[in-house]
Amino acid sequence: NLVDIFIIEGIYMKNNYCVTKKYLVESVGFKEHTASDIVRQAKVKMVELGYPMYSNRRLGIVPTRIVEEIIGFSISSNLEVEKHDK
Repeated sequence: NLVDIFIIEGIYMKNNYCVTKKYLVESVGFKEHTASDIVRQAKVKMVELGYPMYSNRRLGIVPTRIVEEIIGFSISSNLEVEKHDK
């Protein structure tokens, strides 16, 4: 099933955390362009896996497990759901 809960900048998908380009830059240390490329690759992979909602160019969040497959190391051990006040 598709994810029914999205909270911008503190994202989670049921039990699988998601990340944004901002998280990859600020918390993991990637350059902005590299982080954008990682998110883009992850979105393509999600569409290939049958989640057409990821073809939306405005959607900037992707599952952590897909990002970890792309970059080749775990970032989920440092990942915590952050609550953002607006």
